[in-house]
Amino acid sequence: YKTTNLSFHTLLIFYFKGDVPYPADCTKYILCVNQISTGVWQCGAGQVFHETTCVPGNVDTCEPYNI
Repeated sequence: YKTTNLSFHTLLIFYFKGDVPYPADCTKYILCVNQISTGVWQCGAGQVFHETTCVPGNVDTCEPYNI
């Protein structure tokens, strides 16, 4: 899924802790703790961020493989 329609602020409101999608790039995610970003992280090669974790997927379409 694409996250381009979500703002960084919106993401932090909805997630109090844990990993959240990075807007505009499904191969990255933001680690948030108590609504504070601890940084932007990159999924491994050939992985996309899906729901709460990085999984194997198509980095061009942002679709995970066989979940």
